[in-house]
Amino acid sequence: MTLSLTDIITIEEFQRLKSLNNAVALSDLLKRLFLNILLVWIMLQSSQFDYLLMLFFWYLYSFQFQFWGYVGLGHEALHGRIFSSKKANEVLYFICSALTWNNGAMFRDTHLLHHRSIFSVEDTEAESETRWSIWDIIGYILIDIRALFRRIYYTLINSLGFYPNFVSLNNKYKFSARITLLLNIFVYAFFYTITQNITVTLLLLIAPFSNSLAVKILAKAQHHGLDKFKDRGPLKFSRTLELPIWLRFLYANMNYHAEHHFSPVIPYYKLPKLHNLLKNKGLVNSQSLFEFLFSSKKNF
Repeated sequence: MTLSLTDIITIEEFQRLKSLNNAVALSDLLKRLFLNILLVWIMLQSSQFDYLLMLFFWYLYSFQFQFWGYVGLGHEALHGRIFSSKKANEVLYFICSALTWNNGAMFRDTHLLHHRSIFSVEDTEAESETRWSIWDIIGYILIDIRALFRRIYYTLINSLGFYPNFVSLNNKYKFSARITLLLNIFVYAFFYTITQNITVTLLLLIAPFSNSLAVKILAKAQHHGLDKFKDRGPLKFSRTLELPIWLRFLYANMNYHAEHHFSPVIPYYKLPKLHNLLKNKGLVNSQSLFEFLFSSKKNF
């Protein structure tokens, strides 16, 4: 028998813990937007006199942009536990999905299955990224050409109403792919129109597929090597990591992954409180990212 949160705290405490805070959510979103705008502005300015400086800030931009996807804010928007408005969460989710070239409708189905039946045959998330050859790692550090062509190709094929093997696609998946395609065309065409800077436009276009090593490792750390605990509850089959505050912010506190699986209704900005509660009761352990990498290096 596994514990639930109401076995540990009162209903009133649980209600307070799962309550949403629009002010905090909006503040966090504005901070992310400001960081994006600042880095893009610096790229545009430096492109006029120093391409190496431009590429440096593009690399920083690519790093933080990865966390708009499903290893970060996009994942939290899917769960609908950011803003109190369901519509606001849905719009944010589909924007995050589209700008990282993902099919939001598909991921919604696979991720909810992941929460229902972790480590099942149908669960494609628990083991996460499995390609860790030296060439794959170089691609994650620089530009993941395979992911670039795969995601854009899948988006095109899905938008026409087909899977890659040309079997007919569910209408909701087709609609989601069309949103992804049209939003990206609009965003990058608009950006080029107002800046007339083709270099920066192309760099922004490939950013979702660049400097992705960190998110690959973090995704791997969520459940890697914990399948033997799949019947012992989320505090055992999920991993909590100790990360610096700036990385926790980008990662939307998903380093508290055991806590998230333990109670997915808790918004990301309250997961540290849940972590402390569980830690004080001796119910959850954490490890550093270095400890995870060192203990798992033979199994990557």
